[in-house]
Amino acid sequence: MPASSYKSFSENLRSLRYYFGLTQKELAAAFDVLQEAYSKWERGASRPASARLRQIAEYYKFSASDLLHRDSNELLREILDRASPPQGRRIKISFLKNRCV
Repeated sequence: MPASSYKSFSENLRSLRYYFGLTQKELAAAFDVLQEAYSKWERGASRPASARLRQIAEYYKFSASDLLHRDSNELLREILDRASPPQGRRIKISFLKNRCV
């Protein structure tokens, strides 16, 4: 996996965890891995096996490719769009880039 994919993936994991208010411990339990392993994924020190990557992608309702290659703000915008705010209002999320990365 190219270095940029490691960076995108780790940023996406961290941003999604922050957005949903979850801890590394909770997600490690959900994916049946040690917290240390999950922490390494977020830091970009390692990556999950492909089967685990698919499990993570399904958990967040994205494709594995999305988690590996898309910008974290794009993923968060899509989550907000899925929630469809009333009367077509769009929620401004520009603050998330600095806060989550």
